[in-house]
Parts: sequence; C-alpha cells; structure tokens
Amino acid sequence: PSSGWTTRSSVSASWAASSMAVYGDATVTGDTSTAREQVTMELGRQLPALSLASLKCGLALPTLSQVVEAAASTTDEYSWLIEAKNSAGDLFATNDQLFTGFTLVQKNSFVVTPSLQAPMVRTTLTLAFDQTTRLYSANVANPTYVRYELTGPDGYEFVSDCLSTAEKAKKDKLFSKCTGVSSLAGLISLSPSVIKGTREDLTVELLLDIAESTPDPNIWTLEYFLQGSGQRSGYGEVEGFEVISMPVIFYGNNQLATSSVNWFAFTPSLDLEGSWKLLLEPPENSDYELSCSGFSRGTLSKGTTCADVADSASLVMTLPTGATLSASTKYFFGVAITTPIKLVLPDDNMWRLSVQDSSGATRDSSAPIAGMTLTSSYLSVGQAMSFDEQVTGTTAWVSAQVSIALDTTADEVASVHFIPPDGVTIGNNKTASGWSLASTTIDSTGALVLTSTPSTTLAAGTYAVQMLITLTGEALTLGRSGGLWLARAYDSDDVLV
Repeated sequence: PSSGWTTRSSVSASWAASSMAVYGDATVTGDTSTAREQVTMELGRQLPALSLASLKCGLALPTLSQVVEAAASTTDEYSWLIEAKNSAGDLFATNDQLFTGFTLVQKNSFVVTPSLQAPMVRTTLTLAFDQTTRLYSANVANPTYVRYELTGPDGYEFVSDCLSTAEKAKKDKLFSKCTGVSSLAGLISLSPSVIKGTREDLTVELLLDIAESTPDPNIWTLEYFLQGSGQRSGYGEVEGFEVISMPVIFYGNNQLATSSVNWFAFTPSLDLEGSWKLLLEPPENSDYELSCSGFSRGTLSKGTTCADVADSASLVMTLPTGATLSASTKYFFGVAITTPIKLVLPDDNMWRLSVQDSSGATRDSSAPIAGMTLTSSYLSVGQAMSFDEQVTGTTAWVSAQVSIALDTTADEVASVHFIPPDGVTIGNNKTASGWSLASTTIDSTGALVLTSTPSTTLAAGTYAVQMLITLTGEALTLGRSGGLWLARAYDSDDVLV
C-alpha cells in the first residue's frame, strides 16, 4: 500500500466461482527501498484464468488523509502496486501502480435538534458537532475556507438564507453564511482554524421547514470540504427526529347537504398566548362551507373571536389579549359547516388545524385530519343536550332529541350510541315511547347504547332520550352537560349511518 498505512496479519483471497474458495499463506514485510510495507500471498490452489478474484487485508488507517490532486497523482507515494508472479518469481501481471487509492475522511459526529417537531412548521434547528482535531488539508497548509453541508431527508426544506436571527447576531459565530437549497444547508466559514472542539462548543442555529410526516429513511448527513480539494474531508450520518403532529379529533356531521355545528378537539404541544390564532382549513375544492355564524368557543378562552380568511374557505379563531392555552391540555370548539351535496373521496377529504403566533408564524400543526364519510340516513340528533332536572350538586337529568325524517327499519338504524365527555358517567336512562328497543346498555367505554328491536320500524318523528348523568373533575366546569357529547348511529352491519 501507499505510505502511512499499516497492514495486519489477517489476509485471505477468494474468487467468484461456484462453491470455490482458495486461501493461501501470507506474509507482511517492509520494502526497504520505499519504506513501505507489502503483503505477499501464496495461493494454495490454482487460480483459473478469467476468474474474479479478491484480496482482503486488514489495515490500520493513516492519521491524515492520503488524498492527492491531479498535479501530484503521478507520484508513486500515494499509489498502490499490485503484482502477480509465478512460482519462480517471474512477474506476469501488474497494475503498473495506477491505482491511486481512495479518499479517507474524518468521521463527523453530530446531532440535530429542532425547537418544534410539528408537521409543516418553520422551526429553528440546532446543529451541534464534534471536531476534536484541527481541520487539515493535504493540499493547502493553512486553509482559509471550509464548507460544511448538512443534508436532511426528503421533505425537509431549509430557508434560502438559513442562519437564524439569533445565530446572525452572535459575535463569535462559526459560519458567516448559510445557503439552503431544498433539504441541504451549505455552511461557509472563512476561519477554519476556529472550528475545533466538542458539540458543547460547536453549535449553529438554522431555519428549517419541517416535513409533513416522519420521512423514511430518516437519515441526516454532515460532510465538509476544505480549500484546495473538491473531495469531502469529513463525513457522518445520524438518525433523524420524529415529526410529531398536534392531536386533533373531528366530531363532524356525516350527512350530505346539511348545515350544523361541527366540533374539533385538539391538544397543543406548546403553550398558546394571547393574540395567537387557530387556523382551520377544509379540504381543497370539496365544496365544504364554513361559517362563524355558528361559532362556539367551547373550552377556548372567553373572548375568542372567529373570522373568515380572505380568498379562502378557511376560518381563523383568535385568542384575546392576555389569554393562555396550556400545552398537553385538550380543548374543543365548534364552527358551522355545510357539507357538500356530493360525496368527497377519502384521499381528498382531509382537514388541517394549525396554531399561529402573533406574527403569523406557524408554531404547531395537525397531521391531515380525515373528514367524515358523507351519506344520507334521514336521522339527526339535536345540536345541544337539554337540561331537565338537577338531582344533586353533581347529578342531573339531561336529554337529547333524535329526529327521524322518514320511517326507518331496525336494519337501517340498528343502534344509536351516546358517548359522554371525559368526567361524565351515565346512570339511569329513559326513552320516549314509540321506539321499540331490544336493550339499553352502558358499554365498556361508558357510552349509552340503544339497540332497536329487530324487524321493527321506527316511525318518522322526534324521540327524547333522557340520561341521568354525574359530573366529576373538569366536566364540572364545562356546563350542565359536562362538555362535548357525540352521537353515532349504526345499521345492522355496524356501518356508521
């Protein structure tokens, strides 16, 4: 091998032939004329002509790169010599020392840490890396230029001017410039000598747009290129971070061409401050109509307002000055939605809810939220629970109104489920006469399930369903009915109607 290398004793050879492998004795000796080591291997079996052979030799790598540019590549110092000799020692094949070797690079050890991990938000990304030795170039004694390239997985987008405001303000910043192109950030330093230390000292804060979901593969790479060389001098890769979406549940009306209040429950990953906004975006080109006329703030701060977004079908809810919403806490609100008169395909029926700060920057975001599968069933449930009677301080009778537009068979509406909010327990219940029920039960989730008697018909009309409820915990603060209820009806095949 070229100078600077050290060979080890483990040497073997084999060639690509069916069920064949040849191992021979090897010796490692020094070449006194060149001060370079050489490996001599004696084959233990004949090597057929035109065979594909390989030589494997353990090596201790040099401490410095052996890269040479074209001007110096004709020298023998950095080239590898391979020769084949017969048993008499006569040379019959050689590579003429034309193999100039391969690039050796420093191992880059680094981590990338985002301040936000929600999908499709702009965040600061901190790159921290180790460079425990001085940056060395084999071609320039004291390089005055180095370019680092940080590359993320597909789906990430660096801002074109990708140093953050805080990074630009640093007096002792490592890099004078950052240029973002897609998922690559190019970092320029005109003082490579200061890039020496551990990741506690070597940090840079960049601006990045997060991907819509966690990429696969999720690998980040960091490499650097020194003045005087077009080949990289360092390389490393690490597993990336997860994209974590804001949990959102859509409690929507699934009836075609129907106007009603639909509800959204969400759990932000960070605290929301006064004047921050919630942006609700319906599926594109789907004919959903959103309106603030039916806006219900639910558990949002008192004084929260709702407004249309200009040139858009979206709505924006703005928190009042001084208000706060806490991270990791579930909140809900309702807006009026008129569903389309035609079906919307599942892949197109995707909603999104995002959080914007007072400057308009997105700080948290949901993954695409699947909308309801639209249908026509002639059944509806009132928009609010009615309060009937207070029994004790925490127990009361409430009722829901179930409306049937046309006579309906038990196969078409086999069961109706009333799902209470967290902290609400259903006890006794009563149902208006005229609805023939096989059973009324409380299932394992705490929901009241009304099951129609098979082979019966539910006549058109309105039926009251009374429930004795007990409120505990947060439900005590969310009105007499304890918060947001959900009603669902299923046919005899357990398909949501």
